[in-house]
Amino acid sequence: MLFRSKLKRQQKDLKEYSRKVDRELPTEDLAEAEKKYLGKWEQEIKRAEEFYSSRVSRFVEGVSSDLSGWSTRYRDGFDLMAKRYRSDVGLDADAELPFTAQEDLDDVDKIVKYERRWKVQNHLVNLVLENRGSTIVELTVDRRLARAGRGGDGDSTSFPVSLKMTIPGNRVVSFVDQIMKHPFIDYSIERLAVSKDRKELLFDVVNENKPEDDEMGEPNVLLLLEMEVHEGDIMSSSEEERG
Repeated sequence: MLFRSKLKRQQKDLKEYSRKVDRELPTEDLAEAEKKYLGKWEQEIKRAEEFYSSRVSRFVEGVSSDLSGWSTRYRDGFDLMAKRYRSDVGLDADAELPFTAQEDLDDVDKIVKYERRWKVQNHLVNLVLENRGSTIVELTVDRRLARAGRGGDGDSTSFPVSLKMTIPGNRVVSFVDQIMKHPFIDYSIERLAVSKDRKELLFDVVNENKPEDDEMGEPNVLLLLEMEVHEGDIMSSSEEERG
């Protein structure tokens, strides 16, 4: 924010110079202002590149070449997440979860893919739990990966995520905003639908919060999010762009 405000002030100075006639134009000052302005842009571009490079590396943080060790850590993490979800939403121990664990974790070359999909699932489940009164109807993360060994596309640079849920109507915008602001998972929303009519989205009964659960007793709506999660570098180097 600080750098953006400085850039705006410098841009304003340049516009003021451009409106002056030749005899009023301080040529040296203009040249210096342009130099500072372009220098700040170079810094901003460099910071943006470092930020996106960091996102890619953090997306695979925790990956190892030991498939057995990774699988054990993953299953322990999934069990803890599932236990917390059941406890927080009041789901019976024998009731089916609205999300599933990854299967067929037998390809050491796909550990990076397994880890990324786990990070996405864990993030979305925890985000739902942080929004009190929300529940998941169905969450699927990259069904294509399971089909890759049977002729599916296992080399895509992005993978699909579908989240169907109920959420208090006044929290929909904030919930979507929280998804898009994740520090290293690069989501893009392909489809977003909100409805109070279960027939429109083919959901089950729409629940309503009790007044004691939420100050306003805001009725839950049905939210459908179909997204893509991008796996690789999502911007090329500015040096390459500039040739």
